Amino acid sequence: MSLGSPHAAAVTRIRHTLASGTLRLAGSCRAGQTFVPVVNHPIRPAVTHAGSHPQRRGDRKKRRHSRRGKQDIMRLAQRAFILAAMAGLAAAAAATAPAIAAQAAFPGSNGEIAFQSNRDHFDTGLFEIYVMNADGSDQTRLTFSGGSMPSWSPDGRKIAFSRSDGNGGEIWVMNADGSDPAQLTFPPVADDISPAWSPDGSKIAFARFSGGNYDIWVMNADGSNPTDITNNPAEDIEPSWQPGGSKIAFQTNRDGSAQIYTMNADGSGLKDLSNSPASFDGHPDWSPDGSKIAFESNRDTPGFGVDVYVMKADGSGVTRLTTTHQDEMPAWSPDGTKIAFKSFRDLNDEIYVMNADGSGATRLTSNGAPGNTLPEDWFPSWQPIMAGDTTPSVITVPAPITANATSPSGAVVTYTVTATDPDDAVASLRCSPASGAVFPIGKTTVTCTAVDTHENMSRASFTVTVKGAKAQLRDLLTAVTGVGPGTSLADKVTAVQSYLAVGDLADACSALTAFAHQVSAQSGKSIPPGQAATLIATAQRIKAVLAC
Repeated sequence: MSLGSPHAAAVTRIRHTLASGTLRLAGSCRAGQTFVPVVNHPIRPAVTHAGSHPQRRGDRKKRRHSRRGKQDIMRLAQRAFILAAMAGLAAAAAATAPAIAAQAAFPGSNGEIAFQSNRDHFDTGLFEIYVMNADGSDQTRLTFSGGSMPSWSPDGRKIAFSRSDGNGGEIWVMNADGSDPAQLTFPPVADDISPAWSPDGSKIAFARFSGGNYDIWVMNADGSNPTDITNNPAEDIEPSWQPGGSKIAFQTNRDGSAQIYTMNADGSGLKDLSNSPASFDGHPDWSPDGSKIAFESNRDTPGFGVDVYVMKADGSGVTRLTTTHQDEMPAWSPDGTKIAFKSFRDLNDEIYVMNADGSGATRLTSNGAPGNTLPEDWFPSWQPIMAGDTTPSVITVPAPITANATSPSGAVVTYTVTATDPDDAVASLRCSPASGAVFPIGKTTVTCTAVDTHENMSRASFTVTVKGAKAQLRDLLTAVTGVGPGTSLADKVTAVQSYLAVGDLADACSALTAFAHQVSAQSGKSIPPGQAATLIATAQRIKAVLAC
């Protein structure tokens, strides 16, 4: 069957309909049984490729019957009898699975693990991006408008991800703490998924559905100059950039079944690495030293779920690491000693981590009761921390601040402090007293502390001086000297100072009132109106500080 034939086109579209939500499958299948699909036409929005879009799961009862997690849908889409049921074919070749994310593991120390989860959207199935420590602790939500397929930048400071506007996925990027999300690709392009950073952080590879199939595209890290580097009628998805930067691994069905290929960074030099046409091979992820590729495959159990494998960078030395038929989406740790992955082995989709040889599998997330289709934790991506970082963050504080008190308590003072780090992300920045606090009359030292993701700490400080009534009266005396007729205004300010010196608050307040009345009477005459308004406001503020 040629790729240009109508049947081949139907095979190709199976994955896209599964991905786009224009067709949904449900049913049940276990070893030795026949899978009977339930087909619903067309429902949108529905189940999408790996949750890159906000998802309305539709008829969940049907999907629950299909639960080997996502795997029943993904793997069974390969089988000929599903193609026949959906496309009316008498015979057809296997189709590849729905597009899912892949990226590279960049060298460094092991930081946080990002992943997608719908734990907070159990009713709708909408995925968000979360992060957790490498031991599964401190699971924290980063996005609040949808997000999937996270991919850490090589410096560990940013996360690229896919988000849908309802018409298709777009590539976004945000800081490591979830701040400053920025959209890189825009409609009306149909679907952009599976971002993967280049090792120098200057480019992002991704899969784009346009013209009837997915191709691998590369763009600059700011979203400019997107370029199709595969331009093939097959489905090319899941790019993973070699840590050295010269090659990109990806999943394609150009030879009939899902296989792992490599190519040069410009799309030339194609090579079939997995070379196992009877199996499903997908989700390649380079080891941080570039010597190996982890991937998911059913090559030892065709027709069943997938497990995690590794092979050498040239495709040789294939080794099976897991044997549950429920393990997929491998992601190397930056130090090369661990592999995170998604598993359905405990009857719900969770993130696990194991040693690089497959031993010591440990569950990191725990959401939902066994057998429940939701919630689902997918697509782990490991944050690289630059090895040997001992450089603290640089804190930029303002120059000394001076403000006038507005009450006996002092004044509300706001300020801006920033922190940058040359090596990794700033994990926290705190100042005390905080911006917007009420600062008392007198001088206060503000101390700011920044901690980066390597726990290097830095501090910087500045002062805030709040002037009380006496200091403000001195300023007022300077401001009225030579203003108005004679020295009457200056004399009134001097009188207020004298009253305060002996503790006569009542007469001080009366003298300030008389001062304001005289300025008002001279406004537009011997005193310009603008200057008069400023002097009156100053007198009123000093009265407020004195609690007149």
